[in-house]
Amino acid sequence: MSKKFMLFSGYHYYPCGGFEDYKGSFETILQAMENVPDEDGWCQIVRHEDFKIVATGEREQYLKPVGNIGWEFDESVADLGGLL
Repeated sequence: MSKKFMLFSGYHYYPCGGFEDYKGSFETILQAMENVPDEDGWCQIVRHEDFKIVATGEREQYLKPVGNIGWEFDESVADLGGLL
C-alpha cells in the first residue's frame, strides 16, 4: 500500500519545479510536516488518494531557515484527529 500524503516543497515562493519539488511520501500529515527541509520557504502536502492539496505552508521569516512554518489546512482535513 502506498503512503497517504506526498510532500512538495522548495526554496522559492512559487512552486515551479513540478515533480522535482517532491520530497517524499508519508503515512500522516504530521510526518510530512516534520520533513520539510530547513532551507525550503514553501511547502504543500498532497493527499495521494485524490491528489488534493490538503495543507500549504510558508516560512514566517521567508528564505530564512530559522523561521517557523505557518500552516493552512483544507477543510476536508479540518478534523485532523485521524490524519496526524
